[in-house]
Amino acid sequence: MKKTLLFIALSISTIISVAQQTPTISAKESDAILYMREEEKLARDVYEFLYAKYNVNPFGNIRFSEQTHMDRMKTLISNYNLVDPVEKNGDQPGVL
Repeated sequence: MKKTLLFIALSISTIISVAQQTPTISAKESDAILYMREEEKLARDVYEFLYAKYNVNPFGNIRFSEQTHMDRMKTLISNYNLVDPVEKNGDQPGVL
């Protein structure tokens, strides 16, 4: 009985430690994620500007789509412990 409990405890401990490990990616993949985050920010900023200037609904819809894309890239940045260039620049419109 004690051996069984010890085995279960060790198994759970191993599973938890493996699940908590940060996945690794190559420098090329890291660069691509960071580039896409800034590219999506640029697109969002442009459509935000166009919507503010012309108040045309398609521009409003597209800016929300671009924000969704930015959010997905942010998830990858967080998962891989990368430095977010958007946060580094304070997410100021037009600043990359």
